[in-house]
Amino acid sequence: MNIHPPVDTPRVTVTDIQAKIADTKYVHDGVLTICILTLKNGFKEVGTSACAHPDLYNQALGEQIAYEDAFKKLWKPLGYELKERLYRDGE
Repeated sequence: MNIHPPVDTPRVTVTDIQAKIADTKYVHDGVLTICILTLKNGFKEVGTSACAHPDLYNQALGEQIAYEDAFKKLWKPLGYELKERLYRDGE
């Protein structure tokens, strides 16, 4: 049984999501880091990270985790967008 779909099967990829990101901003408040991803169409998604103690705070790591949190939230709306396009195209 082949669990891998054909290469030409429509899908959302990491590259697709990256291409839609127009801007990335970070907000820092104590041990909290917020990442705001703005897509080219103006849609915004937010990701967060926080640590338990100020001595453990690492800004670069907090930004990475907050970015990944926001990024993973984009799969659902972009998957919906693809499904809607396929539906309208009759696939």
